[in-house]
Amino acid sequence: MTPSPSESAAGEVSPRLAQLAGGVLLVLACACVVVALLVLRSFRAALPDPLALTLVGVPLLAAASLAMAARARPGRRVLLSTTAIGVVVALYVMDVVVALTPSLARPTENAARQAAAARGGAFDERSYSEIVDSVAAVRGEAFPAGAMALLQRHTRATAPPILPFGGVANAAHVLCRESGTQPVYDSDEHGFNNPRGLWALDSLQVAALGDSFTHGLCVPAESGYVALIRQRYPATLNLGIVGEGPLYELATLREYLPRYRPRAVLWFFYEGNDLSDFEVEKVDPVLPRYREEGFRQGLLERQPLIDSLVRAAYRERRAPPPRPAQPVARPSAMRRRARALYVTLRQTVALGHLTDMYSSTLREAVGLRARADAAGAAGLAGRCCDLAGFEDVLRRAKATTESWGGTLYFVYMPGYDFYSPPHIRQKETRQRDRVLAAARHAGLPVIDLDEAYRAHGDPHSLFYHPNSHLNPEGQRVVANAILARLAK
Repeated sequence: MTPSPSESAAGEVSPRLAQLAGGVLLVLACACVVVALLVLRSFRAALPDPLALTLVGVPLLAAASLAMAARARPGRRVLLSTTAIGVVVALYVMDVVVALTPSLARPTENAARQAAAARGGAFDERSYSEIVDSVAAVRGEAFPAGAMALLQRHTRATAPPILPFGGVANAAHVLCRESGTQPVYDSDEHGFNNPRGLWALDSLQVAALGDSFTHGLCVPAESGYVALIRQRYPATLNLGIVGEGPLYELATLREYLPRYRPRAVLWFFYEGNDLSDFEVEKVDPVLPRYREEGFRQGLLERQPLIDSLVRAAYRERRAPPPRPAQPVARPSAMRRRARALYVTLRQTVALGHLTDMYSSTLREAVGLRARADAAGAAGLAGRCCDLAGFEDVLRRAKATTESWGGTLYFVYMPGYDFYSPPHIRQKETRQRDRVLAAARHAGLPVIDLDEAYRAHGDPHSLFYHPNSHLNPEGQRVVANAILARLAK
């Protein structure tokens, strides 16, 4: 039988070249194993999610294939190693492209930029801190609304520690820029996103509890769904704060609402992170105590202290690092250039720009960005979801609301991912039926916004872009659904 051209070529390959090709394939196989381990470390909290297993399995499969290729016939070994080298070179070229195109490495920001362009609006290219500083220069002071939950967690210097739920009273707060620009609102007398004067009322008609969606992130203050509800019910108080989960909401209800006895309390549950927030909150030194009857911090009477603590926490976070007590010899210009070169080479060798982009994209697009990272930092990785504990929190909130004759409504808020293909939904999104069952079992009237979203026709169009907050149209849809239910 006449040998094929490839087999003839194989016979002409020198042993040294074949050995070198085998070594290259084995090195690349080891690199794939390292990639698999890094992916496993990054997404371990999402296991055993099928997509997480796939992201770990693909590089392992590639490693096995490369190792087998290293034992192939000499000609094919050289061909495969050449192909593999070409793929690696292409990856490094892509890394350089990403490095020279910053918007590619920040997909969320780029999505906001594209959304703004589609609406014919401008995109504010300044950083968040630059915008906050520019507002402060005009108003005297300003705070980032998106960082309020972090600032709250840095106000534990008192004895006993105090955990505030609102922000600084009567101050400018800068929202996020998912719309392309960053709206600013003036907080009320207790640091929440309300017009001033509501706290002087004897009673309320409606109160809203929730996280960043209820807070009104990324939309002008007058466009948020709580503000739209207030147009029908003027005595409506918004107690939503970014980052709050079930225990925060129970605590906020018990601290602020008994004096005002609202007839309706809206508990907004966002499916994207409320359950994982609950896992983190359960190990907080203060929040679990709100499951005890009668526990209070007296926050309604302590606003001046809260203001001073949050201001101090913000100044501390913005302050430059302290200078060392002893002067430190400044590195020579040569050493500084060498250090900069080392950092650049390390980033390049690790395909840092490319991996950062895909890590961000995968975490957002396939639902593995889950707040499991935050839960894992607290030693809670993989624990989803404590529905029994969640139901207990709802029962306690219901009992507190009914103590003054009010009604607690459970409002289920689907996220953008819920309307994506099932295989890329977040783990928490898949708990929908169990969450709704827990709310109903706790005896709460349920408002499922999925019906309103679907009736609109295109649920995705209610968000600025994937993994964002609701746009003004989405806010209007939510408000109309709530008002229709309250009118019954």
